[in-house]
Amino acid sequence: MQHMNFGKQRGISLFGVIFFGMIIVFVAMFAAKVVPAYIEYANLKKIVVDSARGKETPQDVRRTFDRFLDVNQIDVISGKDLEITKESNGLTASFKYTKSISMAEGIRLEIDFAASSKD
Repeated sequence: MQHMNFGKQRGISLFGVIFFGMIIVFVAMFAAKVVPAYIEYANLKKIVVDSARGKETPQDVRRTFDRFLDVNQIDVISGKDLEITKESNGLTASFKYTKSISMAEGIRLEIDFAASSKD
């Protein structure tokens, strides 16, 4: 029979497993609430570039932008929220908005997003 030396045992305790499990759950919950906001922003950025390309008037840009928003079911901003300027190479549309995400009771995360069609 061999004698075991407990002083050289390695591994993680039950408390360690629970602690790291809680951290993983917290990170997953945070990502589940924040990642959709960034996906929505990426879609809006693409939409504003597509809306401003080749348009002659600000009304055309806003109308096209609103159509894209309807198709993609995005309602955080609308065509009237666009800031449209005339550049030497055409119209440039930009937007900015704040997304408010409820993380828990009494805890709210606010993220400011902004993009332009010339980015």
